[in-house]
Amino acid sequence: MNKKLVIIGGIILVLLILAGGGIFLYQNQNKPVEQVSVPQVTQPASIVLAKEWKDPLGFSVNYPDFMNLDPHDEDKENYAHLEFTATPSAGRIIIWAEDPPPGTINEWIASDPVLKDGSIIDTNWGSVAAKKIGVKGENPKIVTAVLYDDLLWEMELYPDSAGKFAPAYDAMVTNFKFYPIPGSNVSGGSNSVSGGDNYNSDDSGADNSNVIYEDEEVVE
Repeated sequence: MNKKLVIIGGIILVLLILAGGGIFLYQNQNKPVEQVSVPQVTQPASIVLAKEWKDPLGFSVNYPDFMNLDPHDEDKENYAHLEFTATPSAGRIIIWAEDPPPGTINEWIASDPVLKDGSIIDTNWGSVAAKKIGVKGENPKIVTAVLYDDLLWEMELYPDSAGKFAPAYDAMVTNFKFYPIPGSNVSGGSNSVSGGDNYNSDDSGADNSNVIYEDEEVVE
């Protein structure tokens, strides 16, 4: 009699365990699935260089709509001095064309108190081989420089906190066009390139509605 009770009790215990497991599975199968939010990665907007500046010194540069251009006509010392800004951002891009220093572009970098401690890499400015220098510290900046057409050319980036100027700078450097002025001699620095992209605005066939022309000025 005791054995029968033990067997019956065991069967009842097993049935209870199976019933409990079934209830647990049923509840979990019918439990609403918790929605997990996946963070969306914001892709940086592509840079559209909608505006163009053509300069009689022998270059053209495209830049975005959000930038304002100051050609600094009051500057009579430099051959070119273009400044690109965007209110209220503190970012800036400046293009300079100056009298060339003695020696090569590497010697010029080594003699500059700010640039000599920067990180230097080989790059291209438009179709011309150039140097790119990254300067850290309290006033970080990036400078792309080249000796071309008997001039020292620099494009400086002073980055903004929103990060809009850095990709615009890279696009502007890549799309920049040098074209030698008839009768000028291309400089012979270590990073200079003979010739250049010939440019004729009358034969381009492009839409010039966003093109800004500067009156030709001779810098003595």
